[in-house]
Amino acid sequence: MRLGIFATCLVDVFFPDVGKSMVRVLRRLGFDADFPEGQTCCGQPAFNTGYWKEARRAAKGLIRALEPYDAVVAPSGSCAAMVRRGVLSRSLGGNVILVPPLTITAAEIDRIIDTLCAALDEVASA
Repeated sequence: MRLGIFATCLVDVFFPDVGKSMVRVLRRLGFDADFPEGQTCCGQPAFNTGYWKEARRAAKGLIRALEPYDAVVAPSGSCAAMVRRGVLSRSLGGNVILVPPLTITAAEIDRIIDTLCAALDEVASA
């Protein structure tokens, strides 16, 4: 299964290590994870201010960048929701897995990884 990392604008601009870490962790878990360089904004800022046509236009680059992947992993709840329920969901078939950026304890990491692996297995078998 090929995973596309949808890093989001905030991660890309302010927290690039989050995107890099996501790729590293997913690859270490055995997934074929990649950060598509051509990804763009999901269009949420335009969408939230009522510029729906502009939001669709802004999202076209992201759609093209993520289309080759079987599933998409994102570190932002609002951006993942935009992809899942907003202007992109029809293009990607709804296979978006939400990984919220939380401050977690070491004990929670195993639970999160188990949940992520189960979600990816479910997408792969669908």
